[in-house]
Amino acid sequence: MKDCPRVVLSAALSVLLVPITFAQQSTQKPPPHPVTKGESGSQSVEKSAPPTHPITLEQTKEMFDLMHFRSTMLKMLHANLQQQRQRAPFIPDDVWQDFETSFGKADFVPVFLPVYQKYLSEADATRALEFYRTPAGQHVLGVMPALMQDVAAAAQMKGDQIAQQVFERHHQEIEDAQKKFTQQMAPGGNSPSGGKSPDGNPPK
Repeated sequence: MKDCPRVVLSAALSVLLVPITFAQQSTQKPPPHPVTKGESGSQSVEKSAPPTHPITLEQTKEMFDLMHFRSTMLKMLHANLQQQRQRAPFIPDDVWQDFETSFGKADFVPVFLPVYQKYLSEADATRALEFYRTPAGQHVLGVMPALMQDVAAAAQMKGDQIAQQVFERHHQEIEDAQKKFTQQMAPGGNSPSGGKSPDGNPPK
């Protein structure tokens, strides 16, 4: 049950954020925000500096309304809770109801606003909202939940196919490596530690 909010929010946010990218690509893009470079391990990471004039609270509220964020999120939450109920039938119904009601009362706009303001400018939001108000924009938003679900399923299928092909190509190599590893870890094996664990004792 503790993973339920994370699952619902993750799914809802994917539905919320993808149309933003779509809208920005469908309209004339403003000049890019300044880019700063940072280091993450040995790899260089480029990060956009926060916009000088970030998206406003009113723009964020309108964006959420046009995207039907709350109703979409609550539908996802209800469907997820139905699955959770089957996995934990011992939990009383009033607990599930309280969870759904409490989650539904939460106002996520002020929670997400600081995040949006790190990446989206007021001009970005203006262009996105212009698109969302059009029939085409509303159509994109309407089909986005189902589209994202189908995309995720297609990606999972393709990922499984690639994984299967890779393992088939390296089947013998993996099998030989597994045997070698098992032999090295056995008592008296030829592992660098002489078949012993790092503390000097035989492996348990």
